[in-house]
Amino acid sequence: AFSLLVWLLLVVPIEPIIKIAFDGTGYYLQLLATGTWQFDSQLKTPDWATHWTYNYYFWWLAWGPFVGVFLAKISQGRKVWQFILVVVCIPTLVTIIWFATFSGAAIEWDRLNQAGILVAIKQDYSQGLFVFFNQLDWQGTVFIWASLLLLLIFVATSADSAILVIRELVSSEQNNRVTLYAWCLALFLCSFALLMLQDEPLNRSVAILGALPFLLIFLLQLVGFLKEFIREICD
Repeated sequence: AFSLLVWLLLVVPIEPIIKIAFDGTGYYLQLLATGTWQFDSQLKTPDWATHWTYNYYFWWLAWGPFVGVFLAKISQGRKVWQFILVVVCIPTLVTIIWFATFSGAAIEWDRLNQAGILVAIKQDYSQGLFVFFNQLDWQGTVFIWASLLLLLIFVATSADSAILVIRELVSSEQNNRVTLYAWCLALFLCSFALLMLQDEPLNRSVAILGALPFLLIFLLQLVGFLKEFIREICD
């Protein structure tokens, strides 16, 4: 991923990328400070909140319990400031650089060459990246295949992390391998079925429905964290 990022920076103009990075970061901090979370009541086009704000809230709720347990597992023994730095600050910075690079490069390329990238995004936002890369000759072909490979790696890593969490959760049942394999098989079958259907809105709907039961778990995890945190301070 880092190699892909650096390679793209060598191919496209860097000035618009820097501008978008600073402007976007400033706007992001403004949203954090003002508490403007772009709900439907605050937008001229309320449908945007349905597809993004609410969708991502439920998306994080769905992954929150799994990611929380996974991070706790690999961060055991670390100090709180180390955890916040590596889990919150550095990923946020990398995300800003990543999105500023690809979005800034695509927007500037579309402005200079009338490449139809924004038109493609309005029709199907998942195709914008490939329309952009198709403009970059042979390097674009490399970028496309590298992006697909990274997508597979990231999805596989996420699934692997989820299975690791499942193993931790069922380990109290005297290492019941049947339960573990059943959960792994269920996860595989659900993922395979959604992949074969090739229906991106359906994937989001399934994620949202799956997140609802985890809302209670997430709140219980938060209460447990606060209790342990206070106990550590008092000790």
